[in-house]
Amino acid sequence: MYVVKDIMTKKVFTVYENDTVEECAKVMLENETSSIPVIDRAENLVGIVTEKDLIKRASRIKVPVALELLGGFIYLDSPKKVFGRSKAGHVAYCEGYDD
Repeated sequence: MYVVKDIMTKKVFTVYENDTVEECAKVMLENETSSIPVIDRAENLVGIVTEKDLIKRASRIKVPVALELLGGFIYLDSPKKVFGRSKAGHVAYCEGYDD
């Protein structure tokens, strides 16, 4: 069985919390990474920025919650957030889709 240290990225690129969003995106693009840790001046971890964060901030366009592909759905966010939970604790699906 693998543990995290077996699969983690060992060369970590970071940005400072006061860097611009453009600087952050540039570092991510140049290093082909989809997320980047954010540190303060004392080099303490204070957060993480992901591609999704950049897309949401850079665009006023509403991002779809799911994509249909080969008769199934790929959720771009948690289905629980999209549909909520039923009283039984299961994901409640939309009715009326009978394709």
